Amino acid sequence: MSWRTDLIPVVAAARAIKSQYLPNQLTIRTRTWSGSYIRQGTATNSDLVLPAVFPIRYMNSTEIEGSAGHYEAGDVLVDHITPSDGAGNGYTPAQLNPAVTTDNVEVIYIITGDHPGEYSFQELRTYRPFTYQLVLRRKLTTP
Repeated sequence: MSWRTDLIPVVAAARAIKSQYLPNQLTIRTRTWSGSYIRQGTATNSDLVLPAVFPIRYMNSTEIEGSAGHYEAGDVLVDHITPSDGAGNGYTPAQLNPAVTTDNVEVIYIITGDHPGEYSFQELRTYRPFTYQLVLRRKLTTP
């Protein structure tokens, strides 16, 4: 193991302490439909519920303006997600942004708390050693 992966459990434990102060929780739902396309047939959900230890906030105007149109007002940032150490602590990029390889699968990001609603994936930032960040955009409601 490397020095970084040895410290992941410590980082995860420290983040768990602050969970009582953070009101938001993220669920990553992979929904598979029985038909050939989304919304055809019956849906089966597979949920990855992240603990309520990661701060979720709206992107600020500086981040939006500096994104060259990639971000919009209302986008949210899920911050300080612990990267996986390979021993059960943290999350892998594949868990945070599941690959969709067929037309009958969709991934929905559900936030409960201060920013409730369904969101879609915008970006996964993995360039920091102890933190991943997810940028999500609120989904438009469909009938």
